[in-house]
Amino acid sequence: MLHIRIVLLFLISLLSVLAWSQDDTEEQVKSDSFTEAQLKEEKIFLDFKQSFMEAIQQRAIENYNKALESLNACEKIYPQNVAMLYEKAKNYFSLEKYQEALQYCEKIGSVEPQNIWNQKLKKEIYIKLRNYPEALEIQKTLYQEDPYEAQDLLQIYFLMQDKENGLNILRQVEKNAIYVENIKFYRNYFDPETKVEIDSQSDSEATLPVQTEVKTNDIQKVDFPAQLETLQQLHKDKNFTALLIQSSDVLDLNPTQPLVYWYKGLSQNALKKYKDAITTLENGLDFVFDDNELLLKLYEELIVANTGMGNTAKANQYKQLVQKLK
Repeated sequence: MLHIRIVLLFLISLLSVLAWSQDDTEEQVKSDSFTEAQLKEEKIFLDFKQSFMEAIQQRAIENYNKALESLNACEKIYPQNVAMLYEKAKNYFSLEKYQEALQYCEKIGSVEPQNIWNQKLKKEIYIKLRNYPEALEIQKTLYQEDPYEAQDLLQIYFLMQDKENGLNILRQVEKNAIYVENIKFYRNYFDPETKVEIDSQSDSEATLPVQTEVKTNDIQKVDFPAQLETLQQLHKDKNFTALLIQSSDVLDLNPTQPLVYWYKGLSQNALKKYKDAITTLENGLDFVFDDNELLLKLYEELIVANTGMGNTAKANQYKQLVQKLK
């Protein structure tokens, strides 16, 4: 999803640039020659365009600092250009410089208060900063405009441990048949009656063979410690295909457990599914709180995944983070 947003924003920015160029072309039709002022303005615009396109290319290869250098040149020319400001915010976000990213989001807000992409980025920044109340206010607005934003709203209510409001949104989701990933997890967390129903199964159900449950992927009847033991054994046996399947199933019910993301990312690396591993492991980082040992494990697997993808610059960034933790 993140890559889709980047491509979309790039196309929007490019269309904006092309539209601007079209205006200049029409102006040329009206006049046989440029004035000195027009020539100067055209050169300034071309300098902006060249630097902006260079920034897009550098960001595409995850060279965020180089991208920012080009965007700094753009900012000196047109300091209120929204596409440029957004690109700066995204690059700072990728560098985990969240305060700087937030500053540029604020600048966009002063120019285009209703810019939806800016609102979504601000929300992501606030979540990274664990400023959940601010993230919640933004997400509530997004949800009012688009019911399919319920997914992130439920996640924030979970992070805030606000079961009352989370249950209210969950009921709206189920009433309106809105698709939400990990809906079983949210139903169990926010709806006590559902959780009691699952926990209070009959003795005959509780004694079903574990093999039957695993075979049907009906693992919600197994408690989390038992699930971890299964993942640990599969890892020990180097059965990475089964580990990927099992960890994916466990994440469906426990989407906030970073250790499970590590197991899944590790298995994806072992199977050379590096791109998928990067997504999995980066998602896992969002749920690591005061656990440097696990953080180190996630970073190390991200080094493997990015190296496998040829993302040398990104791999080196994670290597630096590993050195800081050791």
